[in-house]
Amino acid sequence: MRRPNPWFFLPVLLGLAIGGALGWLIAGVGCTECVASQASFGVLGAIVIGGGVGVVMVLVIRSLDEHKERTSQGLPDVGVGCEVPEDGD
Repeated sequence: MRRPNPWFFLPVLLGLAIGGALGWLIAGVGCTECVASQASFGVLGAIVIGGGVGVVMVLVIRSLDEHKERTSQGLPDVGVGCEVPEDGD
């Protein structure tokens, strides 16, 4: 198993920040005096968007690992959509 690359966490942190800012701003449109509501929507937005970006990053890391494994074994690169011809075709 390879050591995690810290650069993969950067998009997740960016997603958390953007999600929090969006949640805060969306709640602020409805009520400018409701700090608790803005904070809760900010936390909710950060969790949802940060979690979504995290899932995408896990899929990207898995895909990169699969690509590196295939190329290190000398297997042909998989094209778009994983159309790998079966044996005998």
